[in-house]
Amino acid sequence: KLDPSASAQSVYQTNLATVTRWTYEARFLRAYFYFELVKRHGGVPILNEALALDADFSQIKRNSLNDCIQFIVSECDSAAAQLPLTTATLPYVVANDLGRVTKVTALALKSRVLLYAASDLFNTPSWAAGYGQPELISLPAGDRAARWKAASDAAKAVIDAVAVPTLGAYKGLFNTFNNLYSLALDKSEKTPEIILKLSDMMDYMLYESDETEVPLEKDIENLQNYIEIERIRQGNNAKISFYTEGVLLGRKIAPLLFLPLVENAFKHGVNSAIENAFMEAHLTVNKTSIDFNLQNNVSPTNDTINHGIGLENLKKRLELTYPNHYFLETKVVEKVFYTTLKINWA
Repeated sequence: KLDPSASAQSVYQTNLATVTRWTYEARFLRAYFYFELVKRHGGVPILNEALALDADFSQIKRNSLNDCIQFIVSECDSAAAQLPLTTATLPYVVANDLGRVTKVTALALKSRVLLYAASDLFNTPSWAAGYGQPELISLPAGDRAARWKAASDAAKAVIDAVAVPTLGAYKGLFNTFNNLYSLALDKSEKTPEIILKLSDMMDYMLYESDETEVPLEKDIENLQNYIEIERIRQGNNAKISFYTEGVLLGRKIAPLLFLPLVENAFKHGVNSAIENAFMEAHLTVNKTSIDFNLQNNVSPTNDTINHGIGLENLKKRLELTYPNHYFLETKVVEKVFYTTLKINWA
């Protein structure tokens, strides 16, 4: 601190930022353990300052359940405002900081606390009336709709913070289940093949895609499984192709970036096109980037395509994961929808 040299000041500022971050991690942990106490015992004493060793602890009163809920939510808000978004966000380094408290961690705890605060567990004054201090185990009467809205908004904040990738992925998975059901009703001989590919997709989405980065070849294998299932379902009704160029091995990428684009190509294109339906996808891996190009025809009645929340979530994920290192473009030309996604290796 006292050394005026640039290097010493840089070290000092780094250490100061680290100590500040530790402070907010500690405040999150305090909020977390308070929540565990509140779930089991209702209102407990809120201690937000140091106590002397000779303090008379018998004089410390329990705070109301409402006070405790508000305190925990406030601590989560403070931690969320000061901590890195995820362990992939600087100054965190995934390899060293996996498991540390992040903004998303704090937002998630707030969401859970407000869900409890809106539930019947804390909003049934009648059963608490026989207790000497009902305010310790039940919230005061109030607008239940507003409490549910607060819980909903908090949950949405978690989703928006990281644009949770698997939400769209699971949607695609459930669509695949519907396809499988149709084939099973028809007693199609292709059903066993789809079941195997679907099993691989479930394994990847449930157990492997929750990492910040995954092996590129695994993500593309999952994409190929999805395309093959659609190819089987479409039969001769559509021309479907997907090919790759370059070396996939040894590369890592954020999971499930390409799946929502392909899913939308089928949903808004192949499945709605009256005739000559097609979907062509091409992925190229080179030393500086990965390029994904997709084109599909659209229904003659559609001049534009609204990809809705799927594309918006993808944009958010790209901005969070590859800021200033990606290019995404979609356009419709003569009833053909073109999608280009380029990611530059950092």
